[in-house]
Amino acid sequence: MATHYLDIEYHYDFDLIGISCHEKEYRLAWSLNQLLGWNLARVEDVLNPDQKTHCEHACFVFEDEEMRTVFTLVENATSQGALLPELLKWDYLLKIEYNVEIDSDQLLRTIRKSPFVLAAIPLLVEKLKLKQNLIFQS
Repeated sequence: MATHYLDIEYHYDFDLIGISCHEKEYRLAWSLNQLLGWNLARVEDVLNPDQKTHCEHACFVFEDEEMRTVFTLVENATSQGALLPELLKWDYLLKIEYNVEIDSDQLLRTIRKSPFVLAAIPLLVEKLKLKQNLIFQS
């Protein structure tokens, strides 16, 4: 009997911003809400699929219906491990899924205005080895 394999390829059609911040996740979410007029709300933690130990990452989501965009702030580095170990220097990741083009340069400038943000840069999703860890239900 022949063996058939199902090859599933995900489309990584979202932008990603790495954020360095030494504050707790809820303080960063609050700061972004104040600066950007968002309403990031805590949702169920993201489980790291590659960890042998139980590793949870705090997650906040805001869905902007007017811009048809979903912003997901997820904690990358925790004491148990990282969601994306290759991006260990970034404490948080902001995943931006959009249907309408947004001004990412303006968004980045505004994020950098937060007193809690030490650095924020756009990241190339295509070059990440474990980009499949960014596919989760928020």
